[in-house]
Amino acid sequence: MKRIFALLLCVCLVMSGSLALGEGWVCNTCGAKDQAYAFCTSCGEKKPACCPACGWWVEEIETFKHCGNCGARLRAYEVGDIVTFGRYEQDGNFGNGKEPIEWIVMGSSNGEYMLMARYGLEEKDYDTSGNTGVTWKTSTLRAWMNKTFLNVAFTEEEIAKIIPTTLVTEQLNQTVQIGTQDTVFLLNGDEYYELEKQLRLAAPAERFEAEHGRICFWWLRDGVAANMEGSLAGFSSENEVDWYIGYGYGDTLVRPCIWVRLP
Repeated sequence: MKRIFALLLCVCLVMSGSLALGEGWVCNTCGAKDQAYAFCTSCGEKKPACCPACGWWVEEIETFKHCGNCGARLRAYEVGDIVTFGRYEQDGNFGNGKEPIEWIVMGSSNGEYMLMARYGLEEKDYDTSGNTGVTWKTSTLRAWMNKTFLNVAFTEEEIAKIIPTTLVTEQLNQTVQIGTQDTVFLLNGDEYYELEKQLRLAAPAERFEAEHGRICFWWLRDGVAANMEGSLAGFSSENEVDWYIGYGYGDTLVRPCIWVRLP
C-alpha cells in the first residue's frame, strides 16, 4: 500500500503543472493543512473535486464532464448532452465500417438515461404487412427496431445496458390504449410536442442527405384510425414543425429512442 501511495505521489509531483493548487485545503481525515496537490500527502485522501478514478484535478475541474487525464465521467449527463453509444452505417460508405451513433440525452432517472438518435438513421415504411388498422404494436417498423436494428447497432454488452421500457400508445381518433414493452422505440405525439423546435427539426444521416436535404421527416409511434394504414409521422421542414397522418411512406426516417445505463 505504501509503495502504491509513494508511486501516486511521484506521478502527481511530476504532473504538478496541472495538479498543483493554491494552498489552504484542510484534509477532513487527518487534519493536515496547506495541501497543494489533488490528495492529502499525509494520508492520501482525495480532495472533493478530484476524479474518483485517477485523482486528476485542475482548478476548473467542475466544468469538465470527463476527466482530462483518464476519461472517467465526472458528473451526471444532462438533458441536451450528446453521447455516443452503438454503431450504425451512416456515411454511405459500407467499406469503412459502421459509424458511432450520436444520441441526445432526453431525460434521466436514477442513473438511467433516455436517449433519442440525433439523426434519422434509416429509411423505413411504418408497416409493410398490407394490413389495415396497423398499430405501433403490430407494425413491422416496431419489429424491425427491436430485432434487426437492435442487433446490428449494438454489441451484446451494449444490449445488456439497454432497459426494456413499458409504453402506452393511443390510437388516433379512438379511445384505445395499447401497451407494449420495447427495447427500442419511437416518441409519441405528446412527447414530440414537448421537444424544443431545434430537436424536432431532425437532420438525416449522411447517406440520406442527397435524397432528403438537411431536414427530414421522421416517424412517431402513434397509430391511426382502424380503417386507415400508416401512422402519425413527425413532420420537420425548414419552415414548419408539425405532425400529420402518414400512409406507410417509405421516405420517412427513423430516430430510435432507448433507455440505457451509461458509465
